[in-house]
Amino acid sequence: MHELGYPKNEMSEMAENMKKMLSHIEGLVNKEYKVFSTEEMQKVLGVSKKTLSTYRSNGVIGFSQIDSKIFFTAADLEEFLVKYHKKPFNN
Repeated sequence: MHELGYPKNEMSEMAENMKKMLSHIEGLVNKEYKVFSTEEMQKVLGVSKKTLSTYRSNGVIGFSQIDSKIFFTAADLEEFLVKYHKKPFNN
């Protein structure tokens, strides 16, 4: 028995679950705050400035804007990639 009254194996399992949840939350926070400039996003997607602008205007990709500066988060990129992902064809 642990000093809190739980069996040791149950405490270990709870601690492991808490570590997994913390790791997941940290991943979400880090993903959310990774920021790309327009130029960086163009390189990542392999598209022109005009194409990226069209994606933004048509709501194809999310973005943030402060004054005239446009930013993209890693979460914006992930949503875009998931939304337009095509599954492989089965042969």
